[in-house]
Amino acid sequence: VLEDHGVTLTARIVGRLYPDRAAFNATTGFIGSGAAIGPNFFYLAAIPYAPSDAVHEMAHCVTYHLAPNAGGDPVWLWESIAVYEARELVPPSSIPDLVAGRFPTLAELNDFSHRPSIYQVGYTICEFIVEQWGWDAVRRLVVSRGDLGSTLGLTTAEFEARWRRFVEQRYL
Repeated sequence: VLEDHGVTLTARIVGRLYPDRAAFNATTGFIGSGAAIGPNFFYLAAIPYAPSDAVHEMAHCVTYHLAPNAGGDPVWLWESIAVYEARELVPPSSIPDLVAGRFPTLAELNDFSHRPSIYQVGYTICEFIVEQWGWDAVRRLVVSRGDLGSTLGLTTAEFEARWRRFVEQRYL
């Protein structure tokens, strides 16, 4: 993760584990199983055990090193990177909306309640960026906070259309 993003740490990244999701939610106030709260710290529920969760949260910490205060928008970018780094691929052929040709927009993916969610499709978004433009483009997108025009020279609609073609050709 550090190598992909060209980050050298000056302090270690620390994870605080909670025994389960209930303890995590009650203590942190966050819903879910993990949360990065800055460049060097994340919370994580230990059960259900999912080693990829720690990698996912660490990826968020690393993006904070590139773009301090990187939380919030664009959710689609932050979560795509974390899902990709944690190797949390959900096969697009298992997502009915994608099979039916209904791909979410990036704006829709910024809404955590949207289906399909960023956690379901984020892997393919980051994979698409890495394969088309390389890790340098991912890093530049992080720094620009997802500004596709200045970073990749594409409008949001052009990016979405190209990502859709990528997924259709590779997975559907």
